[in-house]
Order: sequence, then C-alpha cells, then structure tokens
Amino acid sequence: MAGKINRCYDNYDSLLPLEKIPADAFLDKSALKSVTDKEIYDLSPTWENYARLTDNEKGLGLARSMDNYDRMTLLYIMDKGYPRDGLIDEYPDNFSFHERFERIENKLLGRDRWNVYDEMQEKAKRLAERLLKENFPAMRQKETAVPERKVEKETPTPKKSKGRKI
Repeated sequence: MAGKINRCYDNYDSLLPLEKIPADAFLDKSALKSVTDKEIYDLSPTWENYARLTDNEKGLGLARSMDNYDRMTLLYIMDKGYPRDGLIDEYPDNFSFHERFERIENKLLGRDRWNVYDEMQEKAKRLAERLLKENFPAMRQKETAVPERKVEKETPTPKKSKGRKI
C-alpha cells in the first residue's frame, strides 16, 4: 500500500497534480477492505468505556474533559468501590468530588480499616451513585437487554366475492 501512495509525490515530497499520478497508483475499493482495521466501540456509560475511549495507547485517545473524568471516576467507585490506596489527582485529571470522599478515604486508610472496610465501601458506592444522579442527571443510562417479543400477525384470508363474474 505504501508503494502505491508514494507514487503520488514527486522527488521534493510535493503532491503531484491528478493528471500526473500514474494509473497504477489507484486501487479499486475492494483492495482497501483487507488493509483497513475495524474496531467497534461500546458507547454505554461505564467507567471501562470512558477509560478506553480516552486511552492514548489502546483506545481512541479522545480528550478527557473534567466532567467526563468525574463521571468515569464516580462510575468506577459505584461499581468497584473506593480505591484501596485512595484517589490520586494528577494533571490533567483532577477529581472534583475528592473532598466529598475524604471521610471515607480516611477511614479506609486508618488503623481500623479492616473493621470498617465493607461498610465504608458501601457508603462510597451509595455516595457515588447519589453524586452521579445530582450532578449528571442527563447522563445516558445503561441499556438493559430487552427480550425480543415475537408478535404473530394473522394474515387475513381473502374473502370470496359474492358478486357475479363477467
């Protein structure tokens, strides 16, 4: 493929005019099907999808806004619980609701952390869910699989005409 593309430039790396590009530099569309990569992205609002779409190496590398980072972090806490070592704010990702989780984080990092671990994780999950509903009410909800319903329609039987045939 690179050999075909390189035929479109002159020795000075300037694009040739269309009439000077050799005919064998053009390919049929069917030849491109084997060259292109196809990835399917799930756009349901989960923390995994937010992380994947904004990952520079494995995802699309989309810019991560502050709101999206907050959503992703709250969804993570709601799903997995509060991180065992606490949250780390690194530029450009700063969690806006960090202060709301300070008490929970302090309990999880305190001396009696194993005694209150389950209770604090449940509190963190409920708090994350509440903050999501309060601050991001228009966020698309996860789609639940709706079972398919088959509806059989009765096909009307043709009625026989009672009129005369001519």
